[in-house]
Amino acid sequence: MDVTQRLTRGLDLSTVLQAIVEAAALVFEGEASLRLLDGDTLVRVAATPGSLASIVRSHVPLGQSLCGHVARSGQPLIVTDMTTDPRLFPDVRAALREAWLRALLCVPVQVGGRILGTLQVYRERDYLFGQADPTLATSLADQAAIAIENARLFQEVQNHATQLAGANTALQSEIAERQRAEAARQQLEAQLHQVQKMEALGTLAGGIAHDFNNILAVILGYTELSLYNLTPESNEWHNLQQILIASGRAKHLVQQILAFSRQSERQRQPVYMQLILEETLTLLRASLPSTIELRQSLATYAGMVLADPIQLQQVMMNLCANAEYAMRPKGGQLAICLDSVDIEAATAATLPDLMPGPHIRLTVRDTGHGMTSELLERIFDPFFTTKGPGEGTGMGLAVVHGIVTSYAGAITVASTPGQGTTFAIYLPRLPGIVEVTDRTEEILPKGEGHILFVDDETALADLAQAMLTRLGYDTEVYTSSRAARAAFQAAPQRFDLVITDQTMPYMTGEALTLALRSIRPDLPIILCTGFSHTITIEKAGLLGIDAFLMKPLVIHDLGLAIQRVLASHRTS
Repeated sequence: MDVTQRLTRGLDLSTVLQAIVEAAALVFEGEASLRLLDGDTLVRVAATPGSLASIVRSHVPLGQSLCGHVARSGQPLIVTDMTTDPRLFPDVRAALREAWLRALLCVPVQVGGRILGTLQVYRERDYLFGQADPTLATSLADQAAIAIENARLFQEVQNHATQLAGANTALQSEIAERQRAEAARQQLEAQLHQVQKMEALGTLAGGIAHDFNNILAVILGYTELSLYNLTPESNEWHNLQQILIASGRAKHLVQQILAFSRQSERQRQPVYMQLILEETLTLLRASLPSTIELRQSLATYAGMVLADPIQLQQVMMNLCANAEYAMRPKGGQLAICLDSVDIEAATAATLPDLMPGPHIRLTVRDTGHGMTSELLERIFDPFFTTKGPGEGTGMGLAVVHGIVTSYAGAITVASTPGQGTTFAIYLPRLPGIVEVTDRTEEILPKGEGHILFVDDETALADLAQAMLTRLGYDTEVYTSSRAARAAFQAAPQRFDLVITDQTMPYMTGEALTLALRSIRPDLPIILCTGFSHTITIEKAGLLGIDAFLMKPLVIHDLGLAIQRVLASHRTS
């Protein structure tokens, strides 16, 4: 029949129930309706239009209708004349007397003994329903029950599917969160491993630098002493001058190693950027492959900045190393430019770390693969790197940014994929010109007095005696701090000054200072060190130490320090 066909079309429940009601009205040539149970009330959900629409209410309590009797008993009901049925309220019977439909056939809509509602058919007065009519109506009611139950089951399946989808989404979110947490943990472990490796390497580098410092001190010291015995016109003077220059570079190299291992203080001084760049580019040329062309344009009078030369070299090497990596596959051009610019207020406003005024600008430009805007936003983040495993730590540009901003400077970067990258560094330019003097032509700052010198390295002790003697001082040298203390105890007033190394066996320079000051509180003391984990310039000041010198000692600097300390004590 038509109802079965409509049921198989997958129509919505209300459409199917309306079709069943219309089929019932057609079969029995009357009016029909379908009511569903809602607690203790029958609610009309489908009906055919007719005269009973205004009489039969949409919501009827079970105890106030004939259909409620069917819903309670679960048995079909046939009523020939509803106007005489005492189960209806008088006002309902009175209203039915005006209607032409008075006969009623009502059957329960049920599934497995569970009553869902009722299906009822109304016909003209005194109509006698046949014995087969309840069976036929029940068949239609069963179709309605099946549609209702299928809809309920479908809704349950949908709800269950929604719950499963929600649970699956939550599970996927939890899995993703765990994956992110695991990735973050692995990244932290990698960073910790890198930090530990760097710390171990720093400790090793510090130890090597300490030993190399002692060797370098002997080379540098005796070269200086020899130069003062020669005239600049001699070949020997020029040969030793080259040794002195090389030793100076080696000294800077040791300072870089000690800075890397965090065992030296960073000291800022007026620096000619041009000289730093020229020295750095000399080292860089040897490391660049032949496929990369190095171009430079360094303004001779760009000016000076207040900075640590080692850190400036570190900035330069990091930028050039990144440029080389970007051009490694295909080669290209690396351009280094140094010039002087005046930063106006409008330009400074676009660079938060910069103040208006004269600046030195360093530009490093490469023709490598370039970077996307997403990469540009992260290049200064610590541990962020686009290099492969083992090729980079992700700290280079972070260090560069930290150094530049600590000098009240700014760094900009512009890059286009496939067209290269340009870094520009702006550093405040010092006003005026600082004269650079040649140490070899300076007059030695000589003096007189009796100095006690202590260093456990025999070569350094012998060198110190030669340098101090050259400066005009009577000197007693000891390689044992205990022996030096005993000599001082024997004649405390015999010495005008004590110069002691910090790192020595049995008694450090710090401990020796305290021991000697307990005997003679006014004793002038100079402390020397290549590096130390326990003593800094601040701590030396708190101990009352008069001067703090870093090895290797330079005879001119040593002479000036002695003069200042002795003059200070004579004045006091």
